[in-house]
Amino acid sequence: MSRLSQRYKKVFLTGGRSGLGRAFLDMLLDSGLEVWATSRNPADLPNLPKLHPLALDLRDPEGVQNTVASLIQEVPDIDLVINNAGYGVFSPVEALPKEHIQGQLQVLLESPMLISQAFYKQMITRGAQGCFVHVSSLAAQFPIPWMSLYNASKAGLATFSRSLALEAKGHGIAVIDFQPGDFQTDFNEAMLRFDSGDTRATDLWATLEDNLSQGPRPAYAAKVLKKALLKQRSGLICAGSPFQAKIAPFLARFASNQLLDRCLRWYFNLPNK
Repeated sequence: MSRLSQRYKKVFLTGGRSGLGRAFLDMLLDSGLEVWATSRNPADLPNLPKLHPLALDLRDPEGVQNTVASLIQEVPDIDLVINNAGYGVFSPVEALPKEHIQGQLQVLLESPMLISQAFYKQMITRGAQGCFVHVSSLAAQFPIPWMSLYNASKAGLATFSRSLALEAKGHGIAVIDFQPGDFQTDFNEAMLRFDSGDTRATDLWATLEDNLSQGPRPAYAAKVLKKALLKQRSGLICAGSPFQAKIAPFLARFASNQLLDRCLRWYFNLPNK
């Protein structure tokens, strides 16, 4: 039996259809855990033992609250919550559609906060140990140009994770801020893209595509997450290529803002002037 199944039994996971979410789902099921996984279209989720598909649209905060409240009544002993689902918008700030400003904040920040609030309250009420995993992004530390709302939302989620970890200390509840870099997923294919005719944005998009194609496979992210879950400790976990997972966080901690800015421009092939 996997050691993971000795620590956790039941999991709530958002976005288990593809990409990192599907890798997390497979890892959790392979470890013997029972998973309630969400998708806007639950029929897209695989038909597997111990998997319970749930319909959930993170763009509907009221619906999120109702669905989670019903699930908690039905399954009151969920002890691992993974907020993973999300999407990106690639657009210059001046052209960001209002509906997608709201959508990014709802999907990437507001709904994960509501989900965590409900399960956290339930865990405290029953005096249970558990863990929350918030999949933010390295973009929280290293913002990606033309993805300002994505960066801001993920930075908000990362800060929320750190705040919740401070409050959860003493309750036996861990909070992990999981910050992935580029992985070989369909993230860019699902990206909403609004071009402004700026050649810098066109060049950057090509760089992003290249970085994604050269990243590790999603199964590696699941391996990193499993290792973190086994430790059952709050904290920041970075995952990606060696540069993204090791060198970049080191720079974020010790480099000056000016040096970080120069590094970002170099990494994204942007001019320094």
